[in-house]
Amino acid sequence: MKDPKLVDKPSRFAGDPSVWRSWNFKLQNWLSTLDVRFPEWLTEVRSLTHPAKPVNEMAQSSAALYVILASLTEGEMLQIVEMTSGRKGFEAYRQMSWECEPRLAARKLSSLGKLLTPDFGSVADSRQFWARMLSW
Repeated sequence: MKDPKLVDKPSRFAGDPSVWRSWNFKLQNWLSTLDVRFPEWLTEVRSLTHPAKPVNEMAQSSAALYVILASLTEGEMLQIVEMTSGRKGFEAYRQMSWECEPRLAARKLSSLGKLLTPDFGSVADSRQFWARMLSW
C-alpha cells in the first residue's frame, strides 16, 4: 500500500503519556503507507540511548519524518521537534519516545511498589490490622 489517504492520519499529539502507545501505533501504521520500513526504523531508534544517526535510505526519510512530526505534534512534543537540530526526524522521534515512555514505566513501577509494600500503619490490634489488610 502506498497511499496514506487510505489510512487515517493520527491525531495531533501533545505529550500525554497515557495516549502515547496508541498514538505511536497509529503513527507507525500511517508511516508504513509511505515506506514499509518506517516501523522497523522507529523501533530501532526508540531503543537507542544516544542521538540517532540514520544512514542511507533512513537518512533520506529522516527529513520527511521531521516534517510529519512537526505537523502531528503540539505543545511539549512540538517543542521537542522544534529543538531538534538539522531537521532530524528520527532523533526528534527518539526524544519524544524517551519523554513519554519512561513516565509509563515509572508509573507501573510505582504501582508495583505499592502492591509489594502495603502500608497498614502501626496497628497493635490484630482486628484493625486485618480490617486494613482486607480493605487494601
